[in-house]
Amino acid sequence: SDFGTRNPYEVSYFKLLPADMANMTDKPGYNNTEGTAVVFGYGTSLTHNSSEIQVNGKKLDQPDIAYVEANSESVFINMSTMKAELIEEQDRLKSLANCNSEFYVEPVDNGAKYKVEFRLGENKDYAGVINISAADFNKYVQSADNMCKTTGFANTKNSKGTLIINVNCKNTDKITIGTQLWMDGHEKGETTAVNDSYYDGKVLWNFYDCPDPSIPGNKPLEIEIYNNFVGTIIAPYANVTIGAGTTEGQIFANDINIKSEPHKIGFSGTDLPFSTEFVFGKTIGKDGVTRVPSGNEKFTFELSELSDGTWKSLKTVTNNGGKIDFGSVTYNDRTSVGTYWYKVSEVKDDKDDSFIYDKRQFVVKAVVSNPTGSKLEVDMTYYEFDDEDSITIEGNNVVIGDRQTIHKDNVVFNNTPNYTEVSVEKKWKDYLGEELTADLPEKITVYLFSTTNKEID
Repeated sequence: SDFGTRNPYEVSYFKLLPADMANMTDKPGYNNTEGTAVVFGYGTSLTHNSSEIQVNGKKLDQPDIAYVEANSESVFINMSTMKAELIEEQDRLKSLANCNSEFYVEPVDNGAKYKVEFRLGENKDYAGVINISAADFNKYVQSADNMCKTTGFANTKNSKGTLIINVNCKNTDKITIGTQLWMDGHEKGETTAVNDSYYDGKVLWNFYDCPDPSIPGNKPLEIEIYNNFVGTIIAPYANVTIGAGTTEGQIFANDINIKSEPHKIGFSGTDLPFSTEFVFGKTIGKDGVTRVPSGNEKFTFELSELSDGTWKSLKTVTNNGGKIDFGSVTYNDRTSVGTYWYKVSEVKDDKDDSFIYDKRQFVVKAVVSNPTGSKLEVDMTYYEFDDEDSITIEGNNVVIGDRQTIHKDNVVFNNTPNYTEVSVEKKWKDYLGEELTADLPEKITVYLFSTTNKEID
């Protein structure tokens, strides 16, 4: 950015404790007291007066202290590690389903512009997720009337609500925010100004599936924000430009050009949700020889959750070839911590006698935890049961006993073709019972009948 240095290795804010500062060399005029600091690379121009720090002529309202590294070769941040961690986090965030949120769009000026709000839902202390395509983002946000808002946050300093906006940038080369993307921390629809530090750290923008500019021929996604922005941007493959106004938050990007006044507010949201996929396999075959079902061979499957000691149906789907896809189950907040039991079973079609349906039941145990206090994790284990009658429930748990776990890839339902192979051998004998071998017919017709005396083709 132009507020200090364009080399991302050379600038970072961090929180200093008194013990840390005892080992640091302060620039003249800086007080050695606890507070927020900024580290700049060697050779950066710093000026200071009684009320502000200037970096290459740009004012910073934070931090309280500035420190310049004496060794120009030193690296304060390992950017490769940070980038890898950001990409991993992007993949996790983009898997989250919509929850506790609303993307509100209202046409104004006969559809020439839109009133746009990214709203946190009714559970103001929990996470909300909005998934949107780059095409819709450009359509509505670029033509927003006056400003876009992130709204619905509780008007309290200790609120824990988090709003995650996932923007799918596949096949997109530019995103334009032609107005302000600003914060309204009060109830939706209100416009009262709020204290930035309460809310701005609880908005996270995830611009994912951008082209990797390190691959020859790829160009980075361009994200252009005309004026004012709040929240944390995760866009390691994009170039971000903010043209004017104030930036309240932080940005992780391939390149950053900030012409606004930056205010460093770190991400302070909590209870990031977690989604896990329920996708299994389907085959047809017998005696160890199987195949993937053809396009018109459809079978029905049910995903159920154990609730109050009984199985409650969550979703019913049909297979797509060899894939059974129930989509994702999302655990939204700290109240989700605990153990969940799911059952996956095939629903028999009583009118179809061409297959012997798979009676096996697969049970999934999901243990949801919050080890860091801010991000949920889910541990999944899978078990196979012969049929529904073999599953024992005690309270709201499935009795596993000494049953072994199986790998997720082995959760495969197989239907057996319902036919029997019949072979017939014809022998000719004379009246004495001796087998004849000469002058026999070249061909005969054999009829096969069922027990109902019905002829079988």
